[in-house]
Amino acid sequence: MATLREQIVAAMLSALNAGTPGGVPATERTRRLAIPESPTLSAIVLRPARMSAEPVHPPGSPLTRGRMVVEIEMHRSGTAVDRPDALVDPLYEWVLKALVNNALGGLCHGIEEGDSTFEYPATGEYADVKLTTEMIVSFSYRAADPALKT
Repeated sequence: MATLREQIVAAMLSALNAGTPGGVPATERTRRLAIPESPTLSAIVLRPARMSAEPVHPPGSPLTRGRMVVEIEMHRSGTAVDRPDALVDPLYEWVLKALVNNALGGLCHGIEEGDSTFEYPATGEYADVKLTTEMIVSFSYRAADPALKT
């Protein structure tokens, strides 16, 4: 059985790919290859970034409270006259709608939005933007068996 972390990441990917509105691309997971430059680039990439854990009190409790930061990268391109930050708005709105306050069918306590960072790659003819938003997932699991939710 997959760990609870893996189950949560898979459920986030499913939530982002279910009922995707027009103009929003399917979400990929942990892309390793560079996203190619294109005048019509539109991509969303989900990537687990870091986790923290703390035991639930009292000491010796079998439960652990976990927090996982999952980064969602949103890429868009447009023409040189487009405002790059506005290009990514439809993707950003979809990510928030699909994930914030979603308990993923009981796998987690909830998801909140964390920090976001805009990057503007220095390419010539296109207005490119990459927005990376942290989604913070809180969950609990049994320390002796990280595949089980509590």
